[in-house]
Amino acid sequence: MVSAAPRESAGSPLQLALFDDRRAAREEDDPAEQLLAFHPAATPRQEQASAVGLARAVMAFTSIFTEVQRQEHKFLETYILKCLHDWMEVRCT
Repeated sequence: MVSAAPRESAGSPLQLALFDDRRAAREEDDPAEQLLAFHPAATPRQEQASAVGLARAVMAFTSIFTEVQRQEHKFLETYILKCLHDWMEVRCT
């Protein structure tokens, strides 16, 4: 995963983090373990870990909506198929 966030300090206006979310998948794992590369490289390790932790939190939060959307589509698909089935039974009998 790649994360980019604006920075307000005097250094580079952009932080870029490259991390592997499979390396420390549990919430209690240290986000710094996932870090593969970071720009600017002179950024303190704690700040790098915070950026990765924030990116993981945003990804986890937005995945909730994706799952809800999948469930809604599945419900709608099942409902439409049932209606079509019922309609076909009425028309064909």
